[in-house]
Amino acid sequence: MLTKISPFINKIQSQKTVALRGNFTSTAKGNTAEPTTEDVYYPTTCEYKEQIEYKRNALRSANYNEKEYKNRPGYSSSIFGENNKLKSDYTEGTIWPYPEKGWLYRSPVQDTQSIVVSNAVSLNVYPSDNLVENLDNFALKHKNLYYKFPMNQPRWFDRHDPVTIYLSKPLNVTQKEELKEKVSPYVRTSGAKKEVLLGDQIANGIAELKYPTKMDIRNLINKAKETNPKLAETILMIAREQDETLSASQYYIIEDMINKSEKQLSVKA
Repeated sequence: MLTKISPFINKIQSQKTVALRGNFTSTAKGNTAEPTTEDVYYPTTCEYKEQIEYKRNALRSANYNEKEYKNRPGYSSSIFGENNKLKSDYTEGTIWPYPEKGWLYRSPVQDTQSIVVSNAVSLNVYPSDNLVENLDNFALKHKNLYYKFPMNQPRWFDRHDPVTIYLSKPLNVTQKEELKEKVSPYVRTSGAKKEVLLGDQIANGIAELKYPTKMDIRNLINKAKETNPKLAETILMIAREQDETLSASQYYIIEDMINKSEKQLSVKA
C-alpha cells in the first residue's frame, strides 16, 4: 500500500491522550513530561473510531469560496439539485447515472458491482458540465471505471476531493496523460496546494492511490493485533459496518496509527 499519509496526519493534533497497551502515552501538544501511570488513557473501540473519523474529516475538509470559480472557463452550477438532468439522462450507449446519498455516480455499465475497484483517483476540481462530459467520455472509452461527484453545492466546496474515479486497475501512462488533458482545465488548486490530495500525484489536482482489498484489510487487522488489540477490534467493527471494506483514507489513517504505535513501542522497549 502507499504510505504517503504521514505528512497529512502529522498536521492533525489529536484532542485526546492516547495510550497503547499501557506502555506509553502521547500527551497534549507542548507537554514533554515523561508519562506516568496516572497519565495513561485507554481508548475504547468507539473512541478509536471517533479518532479515525476526525482525522479522515480533517484530511478531506476544505473551505473553497465558490465566488472565486464562477468566472472560470466552463464553470456551471446546473449539475446541482434534485432535478438535475444528469440524474436521468441515460440513452443507449451512454453513461448510467446512479444518485445515492447525495452523490451522483456515473458508470459506463449498468452494474457497477461488476467493476472490482483496485485504485481510486481523486480530483480537486470546480463544477463544470464540460468536466462531466469529459469524464463520461473517458469512462465510456475505457469501461473499467466509474466516478462520482456531489449533487449539492456546499458539499462540492467543503472538501478537497469532490470527484472520485474508481478503477478496476491502475491507470497506465497513456491514460494518465489523457485524464490530465481532460481534467486540468478545471483544477481548482495552485501548485502550492497540490499536496492536499492523498496518493501519487498525476498532475496538479489529480492523484491516484491503491484501494484497500479485503486481503489488505485482514493484514491490517492482524498487524494491529500485535501492538494494539483494541485498535484491531475497531478496524473490524468499521469494516463490518461498511460491507467488509475500508475507504482508502481510512486505511491510510489506520496504517499510520499502527506504524506510529510500533515505532513508539520499540523506543520504549
